[in-house]
Amino acid sequence: ITLGTGSLTSLNNTDTAFSGKITGTGDLIKTGASALTLSGNANSVGATTVEAGNLHLAQNGTYTTTSLTVNTGATAQLDQSAQITSVGAADIEGTLNVALGGTTPKITADSATLGSGSALEVSGFSPVAATKASDLNGARTVVLQTTNGITGDFGTVTGVTGSGVDYYFNDAKLSADGKNYSLGSEFHPDRSGRRV
Repeated sequence: ITLGTGSLTSLNNTDTAFSGKITGTGDLIKTGASALTLSGNANSVGATTVEAGNLHLAQNGTYTTTSLTVNTGATAQLDQSAQITSVGAADIEGTLNVALGGTTPKITADSATLGSGSALEVSGFSPVAATKASDLNGARTVVLQTTNGITGDFGTVTGVTGSGVDYYFNDAKLSADGKNYSLGSEFHPDRSGRRV
Protein backbone atom coordinates (compact mmCIF):
# COMPACT_ATOMS: atom_id res chain seq x y z
CA ILE A 1 0.00 0.00 0.00
CA THR A 2 1.40 3.40 -1.01
CA LEU A 3 -0.19 6.08 1.16
CA GLY A 4 1.37 9.16 -0.36
CA THR A 5 0.11 11.97 1.86
CA GLY A 6 -3.28 10.37 2.48
CA SER A 7 -4.22 8.71 5.75
CA LEU A 8 -5.19 5.07 6.16
CA THR A 9 -7.87 4.31 8.75
CA SER A 10 -8.35 0.67 9.70
CA LEU A 11 -11.87 0.28 11.07
CA ASN A 12 -11.90 -3.44 11.74
CA ASN A 13 -14.27 -5.24 14.08
CA THR A 14 -12.85 -8.64 13.13
CA ASP A 15 -9.19 -9.60 13.35
CA THR A 16 -7.36 -8.64 10.14
CA ALA A 17 -3.84 -9.36 8.89
CA PHE A 18 -1.79 -7.64 6.17
CA SER A 19 1.59 -9.00 5.07
CA GLY A 20 2.42 -6.37 2.45
CA LYS A 21 4.42 -3.17 2.74
CA ILE A 22 2.95 0.20 3.73
CA THR A 23 4.84 3.36 2.76
CA GLY A 24 4.19 7.08 2.55
CA THR A 25 3.93 10.17 4.71
CA GLY A 26 0.23 9.70 5.43
CA ASP A 27 -0.97 8.64 8.86
CA LEU A 28 -2.04 5.17 9.99
CA ILE A 29 -5.05 5.20 12.30
CA LYS A 30 -6.24 2.00 13.97
CA THR A 31 -9.89 2.03 15.07
CA GLY A 32 -12.34 -0.78 15.77
CA ALA A 33 -12.27 -3.28 18.62
CA SER A 34 -10.31 -6.09 16.94
CA ALA A 35 -6.66 -6.66 16.01
CA LEU A 36 -4.83 -5.43 12.93
CA THR A 37 -1.68 -7.52 12.40
CA LEU A 38 1.05 -6.09 10.15
CA SER A 39 3.82 -8.52 9.21
CA GLY A 40 5.33 -6.80 6.18
CA ASN A 41 8.90 -5.54 6.55
CA ALA A 42 10.13 -1.94 6.28
CA ASN A 43 6.77 -0.24 6.83
CA SER A 44 7.15 3.55 6.99
CA VAL A 45 4.27 5.96 7.65
CA GLY A 46 3.43 9.36 9.09
CA ALA A 47 1.82 9.48 12.51
CA THR A 48 0.52 6.22 13.98
CA THR A 49 -2.51 6.35 16.27
CA VAL A 50 -4.07 3.35 17.96
CA GLU A 51 -7.49 4.65 18.94
CA ALA A 52 -9.02 1.27 19.77
CA GLY A 53 -8.34 -2.45 19.50
CA ASN A 54 -4.87 -3.91 18.97
CA LEU A 55 -2.20 -2.84 16.49
CA HIS A 56 -0.11 -6.00 16.34
CA LEU A 57 3.33 -5.61 14.75
CA ALA A 58 4.72 -8.97 13.68
CA GLN A 59 7.34 -7.87 11.16
CA ASN A 60 11.02 -8.74 11.18
CA GLY A 61 12.65 -5.38 11.75
CA THR A 62 11.57 -1.78 12.23
CA TYR A 63 8.24 -0.07 11.74
CA THR A 64 9.04 3.63 11.20
CA THR A 65 6.59 6.39 12.10
CA THR A 66 6.73 10.13 12.76
CA SER A 67 4.91 9.69 16.08
CA LEU A 68 3.16 6.97 18.07
CA THR A 69 -0.02 7.36 20.11
CA VAL A 70 -1.75 4.53 21.97
CA ASN A 71 -5.04 5.69 23.44
CA THR A 72 -6.62 4.52 26.69
CA GLY A 73 -8.17 1.10 26.16
CA ALA A 74 -6.09 0.40 23.05
CA THR A 75 -3.00 -1.83 22.65
CA ALA A 76 0.22 -1.75 20.67
CA GLN A 77 1.67 -5.27 20.53
CA LEU A 78 5.22 -6.05 19.36
CA ASP A 79 6.41 -9.58 18.61
CA GLN A 80 9.99 -10.69 19.36
CA SER A 81 11.42 -9.50 16.03
CA ALA A 82 9.40 -6.28 15.80
CA GLN A 83 10.56 -2.78 16.71
CA ILE A 84 9.14 0.72 16.36
CA THR A 85 11.17 3.82 15.56
CA SER A 86 9.27 7.05 16.19
CA VAL A 87 11.03 10.10 14.76
CA GLY A 88 8.97 12.23 17.11
CA ALA A 89 7.17 11.49 20.36
CA ALA A 90 5.55 8.34 21.70
CA ASP A 91 2.47 8.79 23.88
CA ILE A 92 1.28 5.60 25.58
CA GLU A 93 -1.97 5.97 27.49
CA GLY A 94 -3.14 2.39 26.86
CA THR A 95 -1.27 -0.91 26.78
CA LEU A 96 2.17 -1.75 25.41
CA ASN A 97 2.52 -5.52 24.96
CA VAL A 98 6.05 -6.71 24.15
CA ALA A 99 7.56 -10.13 23.53
CA LEU A 100 11.23 -10.27 24.52
CA GLY A 101 13.91 -12.47 23.02
CA GLY A 102 14.65 -10.47 19.89
CA THR A 103 16.33 -7.15 19.16
CA THR A 104 15.90 -4.30 21.66
CA PRO A 105 14.96 -1.59 22.39
CA LYS A 106 11.42 -2.40 21.32
CA ILE A 107 10.57 1.28 20.83
CA THR A 108 12.93 4.14 20.04
CA ALA A 109 11.54 7.68 20.13
CA ASP A 110 12.61 11.30 20.47
CA SER A 111 10.60 11.55 23.69
CA ALA A 112 7.83 9.60 25.41
CA THR A 113 4.90 10.10 27.73
CA LEU A 114 3.54 7.24 29.85
CA GLY A 115 0.04 7.90 31.15
CA SER A 116 -0.97 7.02 34.69
CA GLY A 117 -3.41 4.43 33.34
CA SER A 118 -0.94 2.87 30.92
CA ALA A 119 0.16 -0.77 31.19
CA LEU A 120 3.27 -2.69 30.19
CA GLU A 121 2.66 -6.37 29.47
CA VAL A 122 5.82 -8.46 29.06
CA SER A 123 6.30 -12.00 27.82
CA GLY A 124 9.61 -13.83 27.59
CA PHE A 125 11.32 -12.09 30.50
CA SER A 126 14.42 -14.09 31.49
CA PRO A 127 15.91 -12.89 34.76
CA VAL A 128 19.49 -13.56 35.75
CA ALA A 129 19.93 -16.91 37.50
CA ALA A 130 22.07 -15.47 40.28
CA THR A 131 23.43 -17.54 43.14
CA LYS A 132 25.66 -14.72 44.44
CA ALA A 133 25.84 -10.94 44.12
CA SER A 134 28.69 -11.07 41.58
CA ASP A 135 26.40 -12.88 39.14
CA LEU A 136 24.40 -9.68 38.72
CA ASN A 137 26.29 -7.98 35.90
CA GLY A 138 23.98 -4.97 35.64
CA ALA A 139 22.75 -5.87 32.15
CA ARG A 140 19.17 -4.74 31.51
CA THR A 141 16.71 -5.19 28.65
CA VAL A 142 15.63 -1.82 27.28
CA VAL A 143 11.98 -1.67 26.23
CA LEU A 144 11.74 2.06 25.49
CA GLN A 145 14.70 4.27 24.52
CA THR A 146 14.43 8.03 24.00
CA THR A 147 16.73 10.90 23.12
CA ASN A 148 15.06 13.61 25.18
CA GLY A 149 13.46 11.74 28.05
CA ILE A 150 10.38 9.96 29.35
CA THR A 151 7.60 11.66 31.29
CA GLY A 152 5.44 9.60 33.65
CA ASP A 153 5.50 5.87 34.32
CA PHE A 154 3.48 2.79 33.50
CA GLY A 155 0.53 2.40 35.84
CA THR A 156 0.98 -1.38 35.90
CA VAL A 157 3.65 -3.83 34.78
CA THR A 158 2.98 -7.56 34.34
CA GLY A 159 5.21 -10.42 33.24
CA VAL A 160 8.32 -9.48 35.23
CA THR A 161 8.69 -12.58 37.35
CA GLY A 162 9.98 -12.64 40.91
CA SER A 163 13.53 -13.63 41.78
CA GLY A 164 12.46 -16.15 44.44
CA VAL A 165 15.33 -15.12 46.72
CA ASP A 166 15.86 -12.31 49.21
CA TYR A 167 19.24 -10.95 48.05
CA TYR A 168 18.22 -9.56 44.67
CA PHE A 169 15.04 -8.52 42.91
CA ASN A 170 13.73 -8.15 39.36
CA ASP A 171 12.27 -4.82 38.34
CA ALA A 172 10.97 -2.56 35.59
CA LYS A 173 11.98 1.07 35.86
CA LEU A 174 13.14 4.33 34.34
CA SER A 175 16.86 4.92 34.07
CA ALA A 176 18.49 7.50 36.34
CA ASP A 177 18.67 10.01 33.47
CA GLY A 178 15.03 9.40 32.59
CA LYS A 179 15.78 8.46 28.99
CA ASN A 180 15.01 4.74 28.92
CA TYR A 181 12.73 2.18 30.50
CA SER A 182 14.20 -1.25 31.12
CA LEU A 183 13.79 -4.61 32.82
CA GLY A 184 16.44 -6.38 34.82
CA SER A 185 17.79 -7.71 38.11
CA GLU A 186 19.45 -5.77 40.89
CA PHE A 187 21.15 -6.53 44.20
CA HIS A 188 20.73 -3.21 45.98
CA PRO A 189 17.19 -1.93 46.72
CA ASP A 190 16.04 0.92 44.52
CA ARG A 191 12.84 2.56 45.63
CA SER A 192 12.27 4.09 42.19
CA GLY A 193 11.80 0.67 40.59
CA ARG A 194 9.17 -2.00 40.71
CA ARG A 195 10.56 -4.89 42.76
CA VAL A 196 9.35 -8.48 42.59
